[in-house]
Amino acid sequence: MFRAGLLSTGIQDLALELIQEIIFYSSIVNWSETLSKTELAALCLVCRQFKSAAEPFLFSEVKYDFLRHAPASVMDYLQTLAERTNPAVQYAKTLRIRKLIPNLRGEPCEGVLAREKLGHLIMQATRSLQNVRSVYWNLYTFDAMYSVIDGLVELPHIEELHLEFSNLPVQWQVSDTMPIRRFGNLRCINISGSHLSSILAMDLIIQIRTMVKDGGVLTHFGFTLPSGIVGIPNKCLLHEIVQEVPRTSPLKLCHLRVEGYSLKIDSVTLPHLRVLSSLDVSRMPNEETGIQRQLWTGLRAASIQLRDIVIGGINEQLLQYLKSYPGLEQFAAHGEWRGMQKGSDQADPPNLEALSRELYSAVIPVHMDSLVSFKALTRWLTESPSCISYDNIASILVCKKLATLAFTVKVADINNNQDMIRDVLKMALDLPHIKTIEVSYAWGGRCRWGCCSSGRLKQRMEDIIYSIDVHNDIRRNLTCCEIMFEGNRYIPGITEDGLLRFLNFKKLHPLFIQSSTNLRL
Repeated sequence: MFRAGLLSTGIQDLALELIQEIIFYSSIVNWSETLSKTELAALCLVCRQFKSAAEPFLFSEVKYDFLRHAPASVMDYLQTLAERTNPAVQYAKTLRIRKLIPNLRGEPCEGVLAREKLGHLIMQATRSLQNVRSVYWNLYTFDAMYSVIDGLVELPHIEELHLEFSNLPVQWQVSDTMPIRRFGNLRCINISGSHLSSILAMDLIIQIRTMVKDGGVLTHFGFTLPSGIVGIPNKCLLHEIVQEVPRTSPLKLCHLRVEGYSLKIDSVTLPHLRVLSSLDVSRMPNEETGIQRQLWTGLRAASIQLRDIVIGGINEQLLQYLKSYPGLEQFAAHGEWRGMQKGSDQADPPNLEALSRELYSAVIPVHMDSLVSFKALTRWLTESPSCISYDNIASILVCKKLATLAFTVKVADINNNQDMIRDVLKMALDLPHIKTIEVSYAWGGRCRWGCCSSGRLKQRMEDIIYSIDVHNDIRRNLTCCEIMFEGNRYIPGITEDGLLRFLNFKKLHPLFIQSSTNLRL
């Protein structure tokens, strides 16, 4: 109740900064992408304050993906950017580029004039995005590519350049295809491509080497090195990149993604890795016996304490390294934890169970005060010690700051041990800060594709999910949880019987969809 004479205050009377905070926490992408562009646009219609608060989120990203759009609508959109009448000119921080050219069949002069006009408009539109910091570009053709580049190099604040070459035909991947040397202040360079040509890869490496030699400020670096490349001894790419950097002014690499090449800790690379905090070696090749063992031993000897690690397999040296310091925040193991081929750097099958037990019992407790994300996912196993069980979930529960948990269950357990899966989910949901639980399934032992169809697995997992009584089984307050299994999501909702259960996300009325803890399955 209000005292007489005092006016009530509505949300529209709050300060703009507070309204923006509300909208921000309601639209965090890592939760459930609750507020779509349509919903953000609707918020803009509430009142002036909401419009001012929501527009920075609504127009924070610009996408160039025009193939399925009518040429006239594409031209109109680009024109609004070029003329700076589009709010994205003021608010956009990210530019995502895919297919630049719409279907121009039937256009005058068979599209020649239209292509020229479109290329000019793309350049002018790109130049207008003066606040863009990050560019994500999936290259398909050369069409309008250099129009984009000519526009991008005039943007003063670009710090991140992410390039994906998987969809660009190999015959077009030649020297100087992508002149990244024209970008002078890049802090992040991330180059990927399942079919990246050796010629283009080597050209990009030379350009990056020149950039860092001349005083580049590179802190985040990721590169997919083609298997057939020549000219890089032992595939030690980092050596090739930093070899001409003055020792008096080394790079300050914070994040490194190693894919298709080796990483060695020695006198050449160590000065540039002193502040390294994030390392992804999940696709590091294992052609040389002991290469990852040497990596973890070198990091431990240099007292480099990573906060974020992504690996493809475990070994004793990794576990010893992780036990040598506290403070790990994110750990992810993707791919196979079982023994690899002869010469592999991963553990042999007889030792894997012992290593897995050591990870859960001796490593995780060292980081229980800092760990916020733990992921152990795989799909194929002959033996499955990495799969969840009562023992290893008990070790995980000591991590009271854990916000993201991803684990694997065996298909055999989905079929025959459903109580265990249900209990594990309930225990995980009781973690005080949990936001995301992601569960995958693994085929192992005698269970193969033929023993259980994907439809049957989906139904059995849905039964497990449905059986969790959100009101009575979970001690902490969960307003809404999201479960994903094979592309299907489930969130708590009221059943026809009045029970609070996990229900199919697609079948619920939109009013039930709220900001939520995620349970991705």
